[in-house]
Amino acid sequence: MNAPQRGSRAWSTVCAAWQARIDQAGGWPCRRCGQPIPPNDRAAWQLGHPNDMTTGTTRLTDLAPEHAHENMSAGATAGNHARSGTGEPTWAL
Repeated sequence: MNAPQRGSRAWSTVCAAWQARIDQAGGWPCRRCGQPIPPNDRAAWQLGHPNDMTTGTTRLTDLAPEHAHENMSAGATAGNHARSGTGEPTWAL
């Protein structure tokens, strides 16, 4: 199943489910850095996807919480590389 479009009602539902999971676990490791994402702090994280988007689609199972600043930084870096024609960088997740 493909991931829902960011900003849609379905996306909000997926984020709410992840927030409940983070809260219940007392925190969750960030996919990018491994440091904890605190419970009960929705502003601290964003639902991120792998940077290697060569398939053009993201599956629902590819999504995972990442610290907000790390997710935005990775997206900016990928966008800059794509615009410069150097291709999208890939990171080990």
